[in-house]
Amino acid sequence: MVYIRLVCCVSLSWLFFFLLTQHALVSWWARVGLVLAFCFPRVPSFSFNSRTPLVNATGEWSQAVSYGFSRAPANFSFPAFASLELDTGSNFVPITFKHIRASIFDLNTGRQVGKGDLLHDQRVPPKQFPELLLPLNFTYIATNDTDQTCG
Repeated sequence: MVYIRLVCCVSLSWLFFFLLTQHALVSWWARVGLVLAFCFPRVPSFSFNSRTPLVNATGEWSQAVSYGFSRAPANFSFPAFASLELDTGSNFVPITFKHIRASIFDLNTGRQVGKGDLLHDQRVPPKQFPELLLPLNFTYIATNDTDQTCG
Protein backbone atom coordinates (compact mmCIF):
# COMPACT_ATOMS: atom_id res chain seq x y z
CA MET A 1 0.00 0.00 0.00
CA VAL A 2 2.86 2.39 0.73
CA TYR A 3 4.31 1.76 -2.73
CA ILE A 4 1.02 2.65 -4.43
CA ARG A 5 0.72 5.86 -2.41
CA LEU A 6 4.28 6.81 -3.36
CA VAL A 7 3.44 6.32 -7.02
CA CYS A 8 0.26 8.37 -6.64
CA CYS A 9 2.23 11.24 -5.17
CA VAL A 10 4.54 11.25 -8.19
CA SER A 11 1.97 11.00 -10.96
CA LEU A 12 -1.41 9.46 -11.64
CA SER A 13 -0.17 8.25 -15.04
CA TRP A 14 2.50 6.15 -13.31
CA LEU A 15 -0.21 4.64 -11.08
CA PHE A 16 -2.18 3.69 -14.17
CA PHE A 17 0.98 2.24 -15.75
CA PHE A 18 1.75 0.33 -12.56
CA LEU A 19 -1.74 -1.17 -12.32
CA LEU A 20 -1.84 -1.99 -16.02
CA THR A 21 1.47 -3.85 -15.93
CA GLN A 22 0.69 -5.84 -12.78
CA HIS A 23 -1.21 -8.38 -14.85
CA ALA A 24 0.08 -11.89 -14.19
CA LEU A 25 1.14 -12.42 -17.82
CA VAL A 26 3.32 -9.29 -17.99
CA SER A 27 6.81 -9.94 -16.67
CA TRP A 28 9.23 -7.49 -15.15
CA TRP A 29 11.38 -7.55 -18.30
CA ALA A 30 8.40 -6.65 -20.47
CA ARG A 31 7.69 -3.60 -18.30
CA VAL A 32 11.32 -2.47 -18.53
CA GLY A 33 11.25 -3.02 -22.28
CA LEU A 34 8.08 -0.96 -22.64
CA VAL A 35 9.58 1.95 -20.70
CA LEU A 36 12.80 1.80 -22.75
CA ALA A 37 10.87 1.65 -26.02
CA PHE A 38 9.29 5.03 -25.29
CA CYS A 39 12.12 6.77 -23.42
CA PHE A 40 15.22 5.60 -25.31
CA PRO A 41 16.31 8.44 -27.63
CA ARG A 42 16.40 7.70 -31.34
CA VAL A 43 18.83 9.39 -33.73
CA PRO A 44 16.88 11.84 -35.88
CA SER A 45 17.46 12.00 -39.60
CA PHE A 46 19.30 15.07 -40.91
CA SER A 47 18.88 16.73 -44.29
CA PHE A 48 19.81 20.05 -45.84
CA ASN A 49 17.05 22.58 -46.41
CA SER A 50 16.28 22.07 -50.11
CA ARG A 51 15.39 25.74 -50.73
CA THR A 52 18.25 27.40 -48.82
CA PRO A 53 21.00 24.98 -47.72
CA LEU A 54 23.24 27.95 -46.79
CA VAL A 55 21.99 31.01 -44.93
CA ASN A 56 23.79 34.34 -44.54
CA ALA A 57 25.50 34.73 -41.19
CA THR A 58 23.70 37.05 -38.79
CA GLY A 59 24.25 38.30 -35.25
CA GLU A 60 27.52 37.55 -33.50
CA TRP A 61 28.53 34.90 -36.06
CA SER A 62 28.56 37.45 -38.90
CA GLN A 63 31.34 39.32 -37.06
CA ALA A 64 33.25 36.25 -35.84
CA VAL A 65 34.94 35.52 -39.19
CA SER A 66 36.48 38.23 -41.33
CA TYR A 67 35.29 38.36 -44.93
CA GLY A 68 37.93 38.02 -47.61
CA PHE A 69 38.18 37.47 -51.37
CA SER A 70 41.07 37.64 -53.80
CA ARG A 71 41.50 36.47 -57.41
CA ALA A 72 45.26 35.98 -57.63
CA PRO A 73 45.92 33.60 -56.06
CA ALA A 74 42.31 32.66 -55.45
CA ASN A 75 41.20 32.71 -51.84
CA PHE A 76 38.06 33.36 -49.86
CA SER A 77 36.84 33.56 -46.28
CA PHE A 78 33.28 34.11 -45.04
CA PRO A 79 30.87 32.94 -42.31
CA ALA A 80 27.53 31.28 -43.04
CA PHE A 81 24.98 28.92 -41.51
CA ALA A 82 24.12 25.46 -42.81
CA SER A 83 20.34 25.16 -42.67
CA LEU A 84 19.67 21.62 -41.45
CA GLU A 85 16.25 20.01 -41.11
CA LEU A 86 15.76 17.26 -38.53
CA ASP A 87 13.05 14.62 -38.50
CA THR A 88 12.28 13.73 -34.88
CA GLY A 89 9.04 11.93 -35.77
CA SER A 90 10.17 8.65 -34.18
CA ASN A 91 11.10 10.28 -30.86
CA PHE A 92 8.84 10.46 -27.82
CA VAL A 93 11.13 12.62 -25.68
CA PRO A 94 13.11 15.78 -26.57
CA ILE A 95 16.73 15.37 -27.69
CA THR A 96 19.61 17.59 -26.57
CA PHE A 97 22.68 17.87 -28.77
CA LYS A 98 25.84 18.74 -26.85
CA HIS A 99 28.17 19.22 -29.83
CA ILE A 100 27.83 19.00 -33.60
CA ARG A 101 30.87 19.28 -35.90
CA ALA A 102 30.87 19.71 -39.69
CA SER A 103 33.60 19.67 -42.34
CA ILE A 104 33.05 20.89 -45.91
CA PHE A 105 35.14 19.50 -48.77
CA ASP A 106 35.43 20.38 -52.47
CA LEU A 107 33.86 17.50 -54.42
CA ASN A 108 36.44 17.58 -57.24
CA THR A 109 39.69 17.83 -55.27
CA GLY A 110 38.72 16.60 -51.81
CA ARG A 111 40.32 19.64 -50.16
CA GLN A 112 38.69 21.08 -47.06
CA VAL A 113 37.13 24.50 -47.71
CA GLY A 114 35.14 24.96 -44.51
CA LYS A 115 34.31 23.73 -41.05
CA GLY A 116 31.86 24.44 -38.29
CA ASP A 117 31.01 23.63 -34.69
CA LEU A 118 27.84 23.96 -32.67
CA LEU A 119 29.30 24.26 -29.19
CA HIS A 120 26.22 25.12 -27.14
CA ASP A 121 23.45 22.74 -26.11
CA GLN A 122 20.64 22.59 -28.65
CA ARG A 123 17.35 20.98 -27.62
CA VAL A 124 14.95 19.74 -30.30
CA PRO A 125 11.35 18.72 -29.64
CA PRO A 126 9.93 15.26 -30.46
CA LYS A 127 7.46 14.50 -33.27
CA GLN A 128 8.39 17.59 -35.32
CA PHE A 129 10.63 18.84 -38.15
CA PRO A 130 12.76 21.52 -36.44
CA GLU A 131 15.36 23.59 -38.26
CA LEU A 132 18.91 23.79 -36.94
CA LEU A 133 21.39 26.49 -38.04
CA LEU A 134 24.97 25.21 -37.87
CA PRO A 135 27.63 27.99 -37.98
CA LEU A 136 30.22 27.42 -40.72
CA ASN A 137 33.53 29.12 -41.51
CA PHE A 138 34.43 28.87 -45.19
CA THR A 139 38.15 29.55 -45.66
CA TYR A 140 40.41 28.59 -48.52
CA ILE A 141 43.76 29.91 -49.76
CA ALA A 142 45.06 28.62 -53.08
CA THR A 143 48.76 27.94 -53.46
CA ASN A 144 48.85 29.35 -57.02
CA ASP A 145 46.64 30.47 -59.95
CA THR A 146 46.33 26.94 -61.39
CA ASP A 147 44.73 25.43 -58.27
CA GLN A 148 41.84 23.20 -59.41
CA THR A 149 39.71 23.85 -56.30
CA CYS A 150 38.98 27.39 -57.43
CA GLY A 151 38.77 26.69 -61.17
